[in-house]
Amino acid sequence: MYPIKHIHAFGYVFDNPASVAQTPTRQLTYNYLLSVNAWLLLLPSSLCCDWTMGTIPLVESFTDVRNLGTVAVYIVLAKLTYHALFLAPRHHAQVIIMSLAFLVLPFLPATNLFFPVGFVVAERVLYMPSMGFCMLVAHGFSNLLDRV
Repeated sequence: MYPIKHIHAFGYVFDNPASVAQTPTRQLTYNYLLSVNAWLLLLPSSLCCDWTMGTIPLVESFTDVRNLGTVAVYIVLAKLTYHALFLAPRHHAQVIIMSLAFLVLPFLPATNLFFPVGFVVAERVLYMPSMGFCMLVAHGFSNLLDRV
């Protein structure tokens, strides 16, 4: 049996180039992909049928400006969680926690955090998380209308 040159244990290398990168680059890129997916939820204007073969370059250093998007996503998620757990009234907290659960839990298997997946970004994995995102947006607008 002869090894095939461009096949990784989890699929083709060009499908998910970060899966074969060195550890810092791999983790930085995987975390950056969270902000790419968050951006696709927020503004789905740059959809692509195939995100492979270098459409999203690897994040190779901590000084890469794209890391700011990653930090922003984590800050927003942390602030929403903190607000729901400690500041919001119970009925608002329940909506926020349920929305975050719909947003985060279905997306976890596609994050490359537990095991490498065979794609870089795929809009199809955002169907369920978009429900949580829409619930958060609707709840936010409802709160704004209550204040006006």
